[in-house]
Amino acid sequence: MKKFVAVGTVGWIMAGAAILYGWRSQAVAHSSEDAPRVNVLVKMAQQRWLPETGSKTGCKLMIGDALPKFAASDFDGKPLDVESLCGEKATLLICWATWCGPCMAGLQHEVRLARAYEDKGLRVIGINADKDVAKAKAAIDVLNIPWPMIYEPRNAESPAGATKTLGIHSWPTLLLFDGQRKLIAASPYLNMSSIMEDSEGNHYQIDSLDWTITRVLGPLDWVPIVTPVLP
Repeated sequence: MKKFVAVGTVGWIMAGAAILYGWRSQAVAHSSEDAPRVNVLVKMAQQRWLPETGSKTGCKLMIGDALPKFAASDFDGKPLDVESLCGEKATLLICWATWCGPCMAGLQHEVRLARAYEDKGLRVIGINADKDVAKAKAAIDVLNIPWPMIYEPRNAESPAGATKTLGIHSWPTLLLFDGQRKLIAASPYLNMSSIMEDSEGNHYQIDSLDWTITRVLGPLDWVPIVTPVLP
């Protein structure tokens, strides 16, 4: 009896694995061959994570607004010329702190994107809100963050600084500007992924930040903007 149960269990496992493999293969085929379906999902992600013109962005700016001038300095108090730090085709501002879990969770991928898109005209500028400079610098070293950093400790921001001028009120907040310094997208959720379901019940993961950058600089081969996932 035990032997029969064992064989039956193995059979069920093998059958289940075959069904699961077939579903995943079908989902992958949809992602590569069924372009209209993927485009619909991308539009869903855009509506959910990337505010359209006139929508709230998580800061004072609206989509299409120009990057305002503000005072900025590094960890040592040395003034920074923000305009000279901006990219030729795109500039990404990342407001972060070590006490912010979602900030830390997204930084590794943001570093990867910054390096991959550097030759395509992207520049990244960080705005750190830590009170403890040592913690911030340690995180920068561990993650090998390559971009310049504006330092504005939370609750001690200057009225003329980045946080007040931009109206940042949550961390993380990411703001992407084009080559003319016009705001393309800004959101506290810009570094998050979203799971979407199509009309046939297939699930896809859409990376909001990747998708936003490709709108300006084009896709990279490895960027998983839309990928099939198991429910």
